[in-house]
Amino acid sequence: MPSDCALRVAGQIHSWREGSCVTFDDTFEHEAWNRSPFTRVVLILDSWNPDLTEAERAAVTDLVEAIGDFTRRASWPPTRPDRRRIGSSENGASRRRFPVSAGCDAAQ
Repeated sequence: MPSDCALRVAGQIHSWREGSCVTFDDTFEHEAWNRSPFTRVVLILDSWNPDLTEAERAAVTDLVEAIGDFTRRASWPPTRPDRRRIGSSENGASRRRFPVSAGCDAAQ
């Protein structure tokens, strides 16, 4: 694991450790960085926060889709075909992102 990689969630910084996983609720303000000269590969698994009701899940889904639609429409210059965005399909539709919760040490 490159030494200068970290994740900030809700103002708290969490560093990755080899052999450990990090989970967080991405409805909190967050950012990740890799300031090292090395490649960092991250496996992202999305799942619902078990505390959300069906109505809250529907609201989050609608919000995330609207943000994705806005981001795609506002993107300029258009993404070149040889530089597709990670997480987008061949037709340009982004995969959905949802709040996560898992059985690892959680960052909030």
